[in-house]
Amino acid sequence: MAPVHYRERLTTPLWGWAVLLGLALCLAMAFWIPLGAAAGIPCLVIGVGLVTWLLVTTSPTITVTDNELRIGRVHIDADEIGLVATLDEDATTNARGANADPRAFTILRPLYAKESVSLEILDEEDPHPYWLISTRDPQALGRAVQGAQRSRIGSPHNAAT
Repeated sequence: MAPVHYRERLTTPLWGWAVLLGLALCLAMAFWIPLGAAAGIPCLVIGVGLVTWLLVTTSPTITVTDNELRIGRVHIDADEIGLVATLDEDATTNARGANADPRAFTILRPLYAKESVSLEILDEEDPHPYWLISTRDPQALGRAVQGAQRSRIGSPHNAAT
């Protein structure tokens, strides 16, 4: 297994948890007040369970190794990545707005990861011209991807082609 050079989990901040758990509590109270604890407690347990499941399963992990970039279940080999651009908040807003290519692969969490990294995709069979990835530390992610690209240049896989 290749060493990990960068790892970030795009988890929901505490205020997001508080809002969604508050909504689950409000829903439970809507059943509890007219129908009693027999309806309210199961509703609260189910609501908290659903909120927890939703927030955990929708938090992708970004991982960069010598070989690849992996975001959740999707991945791309480092040698299929071209230019790497780190984008500040304004550039990210512009890149996901009217100037965005609808074919782009995006992992965006604009409420809590306002900056991003844009990756040019060199694989001609990939339908996405670029990836736009939210991150809390675009410089570190960009350096890790560039490091993975450099390590692939000297690998036996690329030396033979």
